[in-house]
Amino acid sequence: MKAKLIFMFSITIFFIFINQAFSTDTNIDINKVEWTKENLNILKKVDLEMVEKFFNKYISKNSDILRTNIGEYIFIDLNNDDKLELVITTDVSGRAFF
Repeated sequence: MKAKLIFMFSITIFFIFINQAFSTDTNIDINKVEWTKENLNILKKVDLEMVEKFFNKYISKNSDILRTNIGEYIFIDLNNDDKLELVITTDVSGRAFF
């Protein structure tokens, strides 16, 4: 009985550790984080929903682009200047063609 209890406790601690190690910080504001290579680990925690909110709030609001869905995204240094750019695939048709 004692071994079973220790095993269950160990499994619980393991899953708590895994959850914390791979969880994303939902409080990241993409607009407030400097897009540099030093902050790449922070920006990697951003999920698709956060990128869509950022795009639809700041980018499409100031252009002729309609509200859109995002397929894939990546923060990458395209100019080799240690500043990251956000590259996304978008669907403006509503048919999920990215």
